[in-house]
Amino acid sequence: MRVAIHQPQYLPWTTLIAKGCFVDTFILLDDVQFQRRGFQNRTLVTHAGQDTYVTVPVEKHDQKTAIQDIAISYETPWQDKHIRTWQMLLGPHWDDNPEAVDDLVARLRRSPRLLRDYTVPTMEWMLEWAAIPCDTVLASDLNVQGDREARIVALCTEIGATEYVSGTGASSYQTRQAFDAVGVELTYLHASPLSAETTSDLLSPYSAAKNVLKYGDRLPGLIREQFECRPSD
Repeated sequence: MRVAIHQPQYLPWTTLIAKGCFVDTFILLDDVQFQRRGFQNRTLVTHAGQDTYVTVPVEKHDQKTAIQDIAISYETPWQDKHIRTWQMLLGPHWDDNPEAVDDLVARLRRSPRLLRDYTVPTMEWMLEWAAIPCDTVLASDLNVQGDREARIVALCTEIGATEYVSGTGASSYQTRQAFDAVGVELTYLHASPLSAETTSDLLSPYSAAKNVLKYGDRLPGLIREQFECRPSD
């Protein structure tokens, strides 16, 4: 079983979603500390040449509060504004797949108490409508302890992974030996150039929502051409 692990994010960028094309299971790391000004409750978008964030407001919390315990703030109405913002940002692609748009809007209108219960369905929307066939599992349901690399290794062991697909950013603290010791192959996701337009879309730091609507079920094939998994050194 091939596994990827990452914190749940709000309608994240394509490189994160791309991991789903190379794994059977995506573990969403919801029981680690919430990152203030990170991407657990916001996503980067661009409009008219200006970068901005679309943010889900959260209640005040202690610095060490886990993602799974972060509550959404409904002090001021924001969901309809989000929907109007996404409609503006996605522009002509808003009408490319009406069923996918209706599903997205329904998920954006939900009002759960916890942030995780709002953002995880937006990631799952991306996977489902891009026809990326991987399962999602919450780390909190696995009840595995440990820090950083030890925790990742333990999660892989708990779920029966044979390969862990990681982002290259983790190479600074991960070692092949730690994974080899439990029989898990450590690989990293790397990008290779395609056409200028496709490369720009897939490697963009902006939310992948546009790519999901623009490319639909062609997205996994483009991702597999754009990215590859390579064993760690």
